[in-house]
Amino acid sequence: MAIDERDRQLTVKVLKAIRDDAGLQGYEINVTARDGVVHLGGIVDVLAEKARAEEIASGVDGVVAVENDLTVCTDGAITDADVAFEVSEELRLDPKVDTGQIYAESQRGTVHLYGKADSPVAEQAAITAASRARGVEEVVSHIRVNSDTPPASPVAVGRGGKVIPAATDEPASHEEVPEPNNGHAGMGPRRQAPVPQEAAYEIKRALGDHPSLAERVSVSTADGKIVLRGEVADLEQKRAVEKIVGPIIERFGREIVGLDMRITVDTR
Repeated sequence: MAIDERDRQLTVKVLKAIRDDAGLQGYEINVTARDGVVHLGGIVDVLAEKARAEEIASGVDGVVAVENDLTVCTDGAITDADVAFEVSEELRLDPKVDTGQIYAESQRGTVHLYGKADSPVAEQAAITAASRARGVEEVVSHIRVNSDTPPASPVAVGRGGKVIPAATDEPASHEEVPEPNNGHAGMGPRRQAPVPQEAAYEIKRALGDHPSLAERVSVSTADGKIVLRGEVADLEQKRAVEKIVGPIIERFGREIVGLDMRITVDTR
């Protein structure tokens, strides 16, 4: 069947718009159009690039819908712990994200964000930052926006890069992390968090009392483990981290699968 001239012109326009984007240059993204519906195919490195390609295509005049079949593929093997670490780094590097209140867990390419944010803008910043990490195929937010409002329904960035409602029957391991109760009245009951997230939250709070450590050490969870990554100034700081983490892990006991701590000492 012959290609409609309007579809051909639309394909050219979308392809040019994608190739003109600095963040997508170097990718071989295939574009076809039929009756105003644009299909995207090919491979990109991270979820944020997949979402960006769809955003660009959707903004081209004449496009009525986008079928985003781009595949997110990372070179080499990457574990849940690796993904959790890279997400925590992306969160840390974004000035709009308070990493003292928000952290991530990775499960087979799906990243769950927990904690609280002061505004929907801050929540979206965390979602966007997480989607920039290697190995992330989907981002689900359980972030509570504002302490005086009830928790919103979880939202997700699906494999197409769109923010969509998350399933309401989330398994227990994806429950929202409880926020610290600072004694304010009217805070209301909180949903019980899974143990690894609760322990990670306590570790982050404890490290937060030591700014020189908090800025160097990231805390996340993966497959029931507590994951710590970072580089400290000296052995004394490394021992300080171990001294903080040890009692918390011991208190939660067998409910935590394990501790994956890779803290190195800066020898420069």
